[in-house]
Amino acid sequence: MRNSNTIRLLLHSVLVFVPLILLPYSADNFYYPKILVVYVLVLLMIGVQLLSSNRRSLRLDQFSYLLLLLLVLSIVSTLFSENPIMAIWGKFRRQEGLYTVVTYALLFLFSRAYFRENNELVNIMSITAVLVSVYGICQYYGIDPIPRDEIRFSWVSRAFSTMGNPNFLGSYLVLMLPLPLFLFLKQSKVKFLIVSSLIYWCLLLTFTRSALLGCVVILGVATVFVFTNKKLWKPFVVLLITFVGIAVFVNQSSNSNLSNRFLSIGKDTQLLLEKEEGYEKAGANRVYIWLRTIDLIQESPWVGYGLENLETHFVETFQEEMIDMYGVVFLVDRAHNEYLHIAVSSGIPALIVYLVFIWLCLKRGFELLKLNDRYLPYLTAVLAYLVQAFFNISVVSVAYIFWIFLGVIVCEGVFGEEGVENSYPS
Repeated sequence: MRNSNTIRLLLHSVLVFVPLILLPYSADNFYYPKILVVYVLVLLMIGVQLLSSNRRSLRLDQFSYLLLLLLVLSIVSTLFSENPIMAIWGKFRRQEGLYTVVTYALLFLFSRAYFRENNELVNIMSITAVLVSVYGICQYYGIDPIPRDEIRFSWVSRAFSTMGNPNFLGSYLVLMLPLPLFLFLKQSKVKFLIVSSLIYWCLLLTFTRSALLGCVVILGVATVFVFTNKKLWKPFVVLLITFVGIAVFVNQSSNSNLSNRFLSIGKDTQLLLEKEEGYEKAGANRVYIWLRTIDLIQESPWVGYGLENLETHFVETFQEEMIDMYGVVFLVDRAHNEYLHIAVSSGIPALIVYLVFIWLCLKRGFELLKLNDRYLPYLTAVLAYLVQAFFNISVVSVAYIFWIFLGVIVCEGVFGEEGVENSYPS
């Protein structure tokens, strides 16, 4: 029991402390410091596990086999990559090589075996999310006491907080918003309304379209849930009024930038579907990157080009074309679509294994949801993240949370007898 509690404490620490970590005046302020601490905490978990007589996290089942197969395919792609060292350790300011992928897998295994939710954890996680959100809000309105590096020195129109990039901050907030939001619907406590509102406010200030789509997913799930729980209408209306008020304020204070960003999603979609002139530039040139990534996948469909090795092949293959079309060469090191990126990095078989793994996690999550609807916030967070991932990239400052939440939605023992109420009112 003592070893289990130690692993649980280390796992909870990943969620509570890592999002707040940044290291000013360093070569990499945001990414390497976070993943380094995650490495250390996971190594400590492994050490405690090896000293424990409890082998729950090591049991073999469909999830373990699929993760093992995914790692094997990643290793094979690494062996065939042009730069195996980079594939193992990761690219500077990315750090998402093989070592990190193994770390994600271990976080999933430890999470499904040891994660436990209680009032204290929920409160501390809320404090972390509020601190990240308040810092992002202050940044946008010109208050930033932490020195910026050369990359972010002139970033004034979007919040990036401790995540180092507005898109990555949006991913983090999409993962964190469902927990206080559903707790407010459940308990009608003002503190959860405040936490939800601050997270939502900061999410809007990232002006990240993928995060906005993730937020739509969250609110959509909440709406469906309220329709099946009539007693939740009052707090739901309060939440909607609050969120609409925040959105109006942000839109006015940004000279309609918020509404323009949201409406551009539909415009870019229409441009793509009708293949009008310039459609490849839709989505901030994402369509161009997706189409060229598909071309690369077709050239190496089985093993890909190796983790963190995309940039070299993309630039070599499409350099002249980019100069003709844009007048510059984009240093594209990510497909800006997590699913395409897995295929181009590790091959189509790896993508298939990943999708099957995600499908089984979701399937198990919905099965457990029928037994206990306290899984709903975590399941909603995973769904929202998967939607935004279609337009975004996996990054070490956020992805570890996603893998922990994946472990949560397939774990039967997340909610003990102690802690918050066992289910939402019906």
